[in-house]
Amino acid sequence: MGTPNLTEDGSADGPAGCATNINYLGVNGDTVPPDTANGVSGGTLIGSIGSYAKAAGVYKCPADKTLDVHWKAPRCRSVSANMYVGADKRQYLNQTYNYDRTYKAFFKFADFSGGFPSTQCFEFLDENPKSCNDGYFEFIAASTYANDRPAVNHGNSSSFSFADGHCELHKWSDAFLTINGTGPIDLHWLSNHGTVKIN
Repeated sequence: MGTPNLTEDGSADGPAGCATNINYLGVNGDTVPPDTANGVSGGTLIGSIGSYAKAAGVYKCPADKTLDVHWKAPRCRSVSANMYVGADKRQYLNQTYNYDRTYKAFFKFADFSGGFPSTQCFEFLDENPKSCNDGYFEFIAASTYANDRPAVNHGNSSSFSFADGHCELHKWSDAFLTINGTGPIDLHWLSNHGTVKIN
């Protein structure tokens, strides 16, 4: 999306309305029309996840019933993209968003080769509303701690779509069972399915 939604404390999103306005997904193009009634100034998107699919509904899990804490309305998105897949090369090289350049970024599909197939790498997942602040799912590749957190909308599981196009639910064991949980099993699984160490 290029811009943050809400902070966890419920302060206003930036730009105003992006958490609940589907135009900020990029599904209707890169221009957001002004909406003065809701304080939306409009403008041009810097980046978005809307180029993957133009139907806004695919970016929101039906099991996510949470309301945006500032706008008191349903969020338009629960899905985030793996920060290492379809990465912005400039951000990766500058180590923006906690990128670890000792781990591989996948700028295009052809980058999947040599021991880490697209069948093993997640591209999208449902993100916990408390960390869902931009289009990237930011995680620590070395699996030393958690940053953003997956949504656990399906029992103790989260839904993932992988770079080859298949989807699956993954059941969590420790770190992601609560918003403050820690534990090596979940952190290792996420890292091992998000990127690979560069030899």
